[in-house]
Amino acid sequence: MAAFRAHEAHDSATHRQGKTAPFLATYVGLALCVAVPLVVVEATESAAPIQSWPWAIVSMVISGARFTWIIGSATRRLYELMTWLFFYIFLGLAPLVQLRLATDPGTTPNLLHQYDGTAWAIVLASEVCLIAGSSFGKRNASREIHEPRRRLSGSRATSVSMLLLLLSAAYIGLIGASNLLVNREARNLATESAVSDEALRTLLIAFVTVGLLVAVVSQYELFRRRRAAGVKAPIMLASGSTAILILLVNPFASARFILAVAILGLLAAGGFFRSMGRYRIAAVASVVGLVTVFPILDSFRRESSVLEQSNPLEDLLSGDFDGFGQIVNTAWSVDTFGLTWGLQLLGVALFFVPRALWPTKPVDTGILLAEQKGYVFQNLSAPLPAEAFINFGWPGVIIAMLAIGIVLRRADERNEAQMRVWGAPTVLGSVIPFYLIFLWRGSLLQAVANLAVIMLVWWLCTESTSRRSPSAASRRSGARPAPLLR
Repeated sequence: MAAFRAHEAHDSATHRQGKTAPFLATYVGLALCVAVPLVVVEATESAAPIQSWPWAIVSMVISGARFTWIIGSATRRLYELMTWLFFYIFLGLAPLVQLRLATDPGTTPNLLHQYDGTAWAIVLASEVCLIAGSSFGKRNASREIHEPRRRLSGSRATSVSMLLLLLSAAYIGLIGASNLLVNREARNLATESAVSDEALRTLLIAFVTVGLLVAVVSQYELFRRRRAAGVKAPIMLASGSTAILILLVNPFASARFILAVAILGLLAAGGFFRSMGRYRIAAVASVVGLVTVFPILDSFRRESSVLEQSNPLEDLLSGDFDGFGQIVNTAWSVDTFGLTWGLQLLGVALFFVPRALWPTKPVDTGILLAEQKGYVFQNLSAPLPAEAFINFGWPGVIIAMLAIGIVLRRADERNEAQMRVWGAPTVLGSVIPFYLIFLWRGSLLQAVANLAVIMLVWWLCTESTSRRSPSAASRRSGARPAPLLR
């Protein structure tokens, strides 16, 4: 009954807010697709801009229009929203500034711009295929919750949360509590000193950050469903887990992407996106935040860093926005060395295999490109279109982007169905959408460890729904779904 009232209240609010959506979408669309490109072109006058820069505006118009359409839609699409935010900033706005000023990012110098045409073709083909995939992935929309293959288990989620709290306490004991709020470099050194094995260290950090986040979100979901069912809903474990998560994932010592995933994940799980108005405001704010706040947070990386406001256009020349440059390098690599024919993807699939057992295990695609180019700094990105192209060429790009478009659309539909009834996304839907920017930016081998931990913790917190659940029967009878508790 409580879920039904929340659903009805949500529908009423959505109807009222839907009236303002076309106006907001119009203004956002004009800003992203017209005003921003014009302002950037005017502000980046160069004696010899690289001639491929107009294609950056094409990319901005496609991604900006899609982003605008998502904002104006009557449904919340967190997965697609983050995807198109990545394309607009990293593969549109940033390369426009770089090409107009004829300045390569400092981490990817000496780009061979004769490959810009191929790189832009990869980017634009990816955008078109993502949109097509989203269209193919559309199902007959309904307001009922899609029957999940796995559902949250109270006993499992509680056990996993307690285990991760113990693991977090052990991690704090290993590095020392004094290293929790230091700069990122100092905490990394403390972690390396405590855990020498790189693979074990990576997994440990993943479990006490994104893994703990999934456990916390699961506790929020349990609290919401128990309260709706009218049963006792204790909050001590959820509160304690949240406090530890905030302590471990803070602006001073945490990677910026993980910090963003934790903050947005907690907001989503707490019901922040229940309101369409808040969802749209957050969408617009994310564009500004990614250009301004994201580079500033890098000030906390080192002890000597000074927090100061910089020029957003200058920030877009930094290594944080090397995505297009790495696609250019990918086009050159394929032309020079040929395709890897899935070898890079195999390294991702078998990321858990120690290099000691597999000496020829592929390195990150970002590192591979850096080695081929002779770069000293090798911690570089490799966007998913570049990963697809270096593995299987044009068929890889087309098939991968179509498939991703389908998957994202269906994930958004499940999320929306959940939010219409419970006011918050699914457990995975509160975390993975905000991890997508890191996943899109790559390298995939770097990103897959955290993703694997997210999926593993979610799987441990849930149980199979192989047998027909009460909610399936309730849908056939037209009743509202009952809380799923075990």
